[in-house]
Amino acid sequence: MRITVKHNVCFAVFASILFLAAITPVSADNQVELNLMGAFPQGEFKQQINAGGGIAGGYTYGFFSDRALSIRLGVDGGFIMYGNETRSEPFSTTIPDVRVRVETSNNIVHYGLVGRVSTTFGTIQPYIEGKVGMSYFYTESKIKDIDLTDDQEIASSKNFDDTSTYTAIGGGFLIPVYSQTENGRFNFRVSIDLRFLYWWGSETDYLKEGSIKREDGEVTYDVTRSLTDMTSVHLGVAVNF
Repeated sequence: MRITVKHNVCFAVFASILFLAAITPVSADNQVELNLMGAFPQGEFKQQINAGGGIAGGYTYGFFSDRALSIRLGVDGGFIMYGNETRSEPFSTTIPDVRVRVETSNNIVHYGLVGRVSTTFGTIQPYIEGKVGMSYFYTESKIKDIDLTDDQEIASSKNFDDTSTYTAIGGGFLIPVYSQTENGRFNFRVSIDLRFLYWWGSETDYLKEGSIKREDGEVTYDVTRSLTDMTSVHLGVAVNF
């Protein structure tokens, strides 16, 4: 119920923004962004896994960009790795004298809709944002050459996967570092982007480090189920054009 209520609130906010955008004359600009992110589990999720990291990016379309405040709508997504194990194994039971490197990673791919209200002037431009979407949890094992300098993949297999929904709210600020103008109006800008978000994630099943058990040639999975709340810190670059 907690997640459902928050999702309903966010969808209502998105609907209100879309309505305002539809009935108001606009000037618009595009923004693409790419950032590194640190992910820090919260609540019962924190009891199961450690902090992770990854990369995220997105695209938003800005309305009222010639005014003090801009409303932006768009999509974003990202990738988080929250666990990784590496071990050495014989290539097979019939070729025990050749060894390979087995890498197992625990990952999250997230994607969804984002709405943002931001200032458009000044050397520091704060903003607030909210978003809703889906998270895809999966654990994958890959076989690679034992030589760490050779990262070529020999084979891979997905061990486990599941999906969840999320609602995220937070904010940050842009610091413009380069801009171009034409006829007194900007047409290109590069900014440093720093933001903080809190994510409310629904319950899902997932694996973590140590969840894969191997015994007598058989594999079993110790599946964990919990809410998937977390916070994230992002540092990257945003380009407006």
